Amino acid sequence: MGKTSRSMRDHNFTVRVIGLYSHRGLAIVERFNKTLAQMLYKIQYAVESLSSNPKLIRAWVKHLPKVIDY
Repeated sequence: MGKTSRSMRDHNFTVRVIGLYSHRGLAIVERFNKTLAQMLYKIQYAVESLSSNPKLIRAWVKHLPKVIDY
């Protein structure tokens, strides 16, 4: 079992499979992805503008669980 699977199990995450022609289901997923990207971009842009440390390139990763919970 991989790290992703363990994390999903720990958070009681259920994977739902949508039908091939379920436009509504696809729209919900796409909107979630757009919102997620917007929130994480703000965090990453702020971190990169304050510091030029190459280790901070993936600073958004530590904020991902908080953003998903929101």
